Amino acid sequence: MVWFATIVLLAWSFNKWEYALVVFLWALVYPLLSKLPFRRIFGASFLFVVWTAILSLLLWPMFLQGGNVVYEWSVFRFTDIGLSVAISYSFRVGACMVAALSWLMTTSQRELIEGLSDVRVPYHLSFGIMLALRYAPVLLGEIGRVREAQKSRAFNWNRGSLKRRFQAFGENARVLVVPVFNRMLTSVNQIALCLDSKGCDFSRPPKRREIQLTRSDKAFLAITLAVTAFFVALRILGYGWISMLA
Repeated sequence: MVWFATIVLLAWSFNKWEYALVVFLWALVYPLLSKLPFRRIFGASFLFVVWTAILSLLLWPMFLQGGNVVYEWSVFRFTDIGLSVAISYSFRVGACMVAALSWLMTTSQRELIEGLSDVRVPYHLSFGIMLALRYAPVLLGEIGRVREAQKSRAFNWNRGSLKRRFQAFGENARVLVVPVFNRMLTSVNQIALCLDSKGCDFSRPPKRREIQLTRSDKAFLAITLAVTAFFVALRILGYGWISMLA
């Protein structure tokens, strides 16, 4: 939890691409030490980060016109400041995604609930948060199954021109949204019945076990806090940030 919080803090403290790249590389330390397969981490976030990078490169330079002009075409004017902020935005989003996925992949749901409860988050709220996070892969799986079922019925919006694809998606989104929404409600009812059958009583939180930190945990925590303090000091001194009013 401390690692994830520090990565989010650092990622949104710098908007120069050099500093954002360093934060992104620092975010990769945790999955390396945890021996997580990078294929699973980047497989879950690759497309999201790529689309974020594309949109950032297209939109940010249009709003940030200060600095030296790098490329200009028609009404589009790309400056070094706009490109730096756009590239840094991709690294910042990527760092947060890597940190979040690494945290969820290395921590069980019970440990996540206990950790949130230790920082005084109400038990029923922490349980709901973790249940929502764990339900996200189930939702993605349901969307995939519904899409495959609709394709078997000869429905496909990936044909024709880009304009036609958008029109088809807008006209026929109900064939995807309605079945997914229906299956979501069914799953929520099943989860509620399972919790009732197990006698879950959120008015009386269960007895929690105390989480013990090992020497390696304490050493890594100390290094994390030291690195975070160093980056925060840089930010306070004015390094790594481009004014949006430039």
